[in-house]
Amino acid sequence: ESPQFEGLRVTRIEPGSAGAGTGLRPGDILLSYNRHKINSVEQLHLVADLKDRRIVLRIKRGNAALYIVIQ
Repeated sequence: ESPQFEGLRVTRIEPGSAGAGTGLRPGDILLSYNRHKINSVEQLHLVADLKDRRIVLRIKRGNAALYIVIQ
C-alpha cells in the first residue's frame, strides 16, 4: 500500500507570477492556504486569485514545515 500524498509540489516559479517574490522554491510542497488543504491545481489557481487578501501558505521544505505570509 502506497502512502497517501497531500499537497502540490512546486516545480518552478515563473517571473511575474503569484509565487514570484514569496520565498517559495522549486521542490517545496504546498500543503494549505489559510488552513484550507491544497490537493489540486484548481485550488492553487483560487489562491492566486486572492490578490487583495492576506494569504498564509503552509509548505513542506525537506523535513520542515514552514509558513509563508503573502500580503
